Parts: sequence; structure tokens; C-alpha cells
Amino acid sequence: MVTRSGWSRHCGSLVNQVNKAEPAGLYTSLARRASQTSDAMLVALESLGLLAVLAILFWIPRRPELTMPFVSLAMFGLWGVAEHVRRNRASSGDHGLGTLLSVLQIAVVIAGSVAAALAIYGAVFLTIGPIIS
Repeated sequence: MVTRSGWSRHCGSLVNQVNKAEPAGLYTSLARRASQTSDAMLVALESLGLLAVLAILFWIPRRPELTMPFVSLAMFGLWGVAEHVRRNRASSGDHGLGTLLSVLQIAVVIAGSVAAALAIYGAVFLTIGPIIS
């Protein structure tokens, strides 16, 4: 007969095995990638994305959908920089800055996700357009 505490331990071990077996989600994978990327690379990605967006809007103003992949790239860089700053400041005990950076990260994730979705839709529509006509 299994006691209640033994049953709890058994269920806990099953849950831990399932959690370890599940692959990481998209946001978890991106967060892990951003935390392993250097600050200089994140700033370069952010700058490259913003420069590409501005260049496309300047030279091809009628095709703003082309900017969406670069917006996503810039948001990834910005999120990574904010994460690095938040982790470095966490030890100093400044909770106001940590909260502000967390809110910034949420906004950046939303903007980057919307831009990525629009980039996918834009790619599909750009591909289907010539086929239909």
C-alpha cells in the first residue's frame, strides 16, 4: 500500500520527468538565446534592425510589410539588453528599475511577436500574390 506522502513523492517525480522531457517553447528558447548572447551582439542586432527599418521606410515607403522581420530582430536585441540590465541590477536591490525593465520587456515581446506574425503573413501574401494573378 502506498502512503499519502509516498504517493505525493511518486507524483512529484512523474511531474519532474515530464517537465524535463518537454521541449522548450518559443519564448523560452529565445530567452535562453538572448541570455547567452553578448551585449555587443544584442546592441548590434538592435541597431541593424532599426537601421534596416528606417532604410526600407525611406527607400520603399509603399512596402512597410518588408520592415516586419527587421522590427522583430530589433525587438529581440532590445529585449536581450533589457534582460541583461535587469539581471545585473537585481543584485543591487533597485526594485523600481527592475519593474520598469520587466514592463519594457513585456511591451517588447508583444511588439516583436506582432511584427513576426505580420512578417509571416506578409511573406505569404507576397508569395501568393504573383501566383493568383
